[in-house]
Amino acid sequence: MKFTDLKNREYECRVTVADAIELKKMGLDLMGHFDGAIWQKLAEDLELLVNAIAMTVRSQIESHKIDAAEFARCLGGDGLEDATTSLRDAITDFSPPSQRTALRKLIEKTDAAKTIAARQLLDVIDRMTPEQILTSLNPVTSAQESPGSSQVNSVESPIEN
Repeated sequence: MKFTDLKNREYECRVTVADAIELKKMGLDLMGHFDGAIWQKLAEDLELLVNAIAMTVRSQIESHKIDAAEFARCLGGDGLEDATTSLRDAITDFSPPSQRTALRKLIEKTDAAKTIAARQLLDVIDRMTPEQILTSLNPVTSAQESPGSSQVNSVESPIEN
């Protein structure tokens, strides 16, 4: 899968043995026992994720005459999501055939779960009133409100008249 950065430069992740060796130095062992830990590490560490993406598109970054820092500065929003998907697919394609089918099935189920979770979150938000959202976002108001109370207590201003 191809992705573009914020300046519409196009990239596509590919993983080779040389890339797998470099990724292992980054703590991502593609040749080890696959237990999903790679996906977890990438999901929890944005810097690691972007460095792994940059490493797999290194030659394309060079052909655009930019460095890894510029690449990172121009990667955001949809581009980052598409780049993450491109890396995920490249890692899956690199994996041994015996694991590839299972990985693709796991990806399919995970994507379906994310879609369901997003839909459920939207349903919850749609049912909330603006007052409920304000209360849930304001820890001072939430802490001062008694469990059975529907009235918000006022907070004294630190600035006195």
